[in-house]
Amino acid sequence: MIAPNPLARTDYNRVAIVIMGESMMHKGLAAQRLVAVFLTAALLFNYPVLSLFDRRELLLGLPMAHVVAFLIWAAVIAVMAWIVERSAR
Repeated sequence: MIAPNPLARTDYNRVAIVIMGESMMHKGLAAQRLVAVFLTAALLFNYPVLSLFDRRELLLGLPMAHVVAFLIWAAVIAVMAWIVERSAR
């Protein structure tokens, strides 16, 4: 009877660790990207930035500040959804 080679099993374990490590690295990268999007959104929703668009001019019949705030909000949701979906693959 042939004795099993303990090194062969170790090689499979190394491959599994490398594969799992890559997926964990991608999850960490996605988390970092989500934090970056959150911080960017916090800056964009801050008073000095929104005050740039606080004018009496209407855009699509709505005050410009409201339209800009809605567009920033929609962009933040779209980017976060894209990051989450991309990391799920």
